[in-house]
Amino acid sequence: MMLVDSQLWVYYYDVHADEHENVVIWLDQTIKTEAILIPTIIPVEVSHVLFTPREGKRVDKGRVELALQHLTALSRAQIVPLDEQIMDESIKIVKDKRDLGIGGRDAVILATMAREKVLAIATHDRNLLSLKQYKRIDPTFNPPMELDVGAEFSPHKLKKHT
Repeated sequence: MMLVDSQLWVYYYDVHADEHENVVIWLDQTIKTEAILIPTIIPVEVSHVLFTPREGKRVDKGRVELALQHLTALSRAQIVPLDEQIMDESIKIVKDKRDLGIGGRDAVILATMAREKVLAIATHDRNLLSLKQYKRIDPTFNPPMELDVGAEFSPHKLKKHT
């Protein structure tokens, strides 16, 4: 099982995103073979981004709603609600990792991963990519950048998309 971070879902559903093509190629294969952990904060984050107009463009609300239905209905998805246990653990994570750039939403994701014993995360977030206790995948690259548990992350790599 792995977690796919919110921004990757945004790239997946936003056909205008520069990262769209690489993410679609990787994610279409991944959702066929991997169970996907989806904390309820992820669809909320995805909706926040996709429902926000950019550069004077109108939001196609129907298309966004279909994307969110797709995300929450994935056959291999495990949706985990934010409950009191995850909330308490999230607060501890923010306290311990705030200086690493981990805020509330990322803390909810990490607390959910901890409870469900998930050690793999697909993300394009430099703060999450820096956490060495996880296997990390950034599918915005072609081929995807993969970092095993314990491997160092170099933030300058994020500027080298292909």
